[in-house]
Amino acid sequence: MNEIDSPPTYVPGCTSERRGNSGAIRSGVNLIDTSPFYGQSRSEQCLGEALRDLPRSSFYLATKVGRHPDCSFDYGAKAVARSLESSLERLNVNHIDLVQIHDVEFCPSQSNCLTNVACFGSIQT
Repeated sequence: MNEIDSPPTYVPGCTSERRGNSGAIRSGVNLIDTSPFYGQSRSEQCLGEALRDLPRSSFYLATKVGRHPDCSFDYGAKAVARSLESSLERLNVNHIDLVQIHDVEFCPSQSNCLTNVACFGSIQT
């Protein structure tokens, strides 16, 4: 098992992550890429805490759909919508600038998945 596949070590709170992410944005980093898969959604949760006090216009936010924290894949319309709704909630934002298909090689029909993403109302176009 490699570092990516290993279970995350849970540390209560996101103090250091919040400080690091807020500092990066204040230093000029303006593209944040995450996924519900990273750290079993902890990445989005900690980013959400870090982004809470920052102007939404100060960063671009990218996340992914299709691969889930339990290592399963689901590219169907309901799963994509559920994933995006959960990401919006964890990230404490009202829109996502870029949605990517995670592990696209496992998606049986990329065009259907992209249509599902495009029809979701909280994606900045």
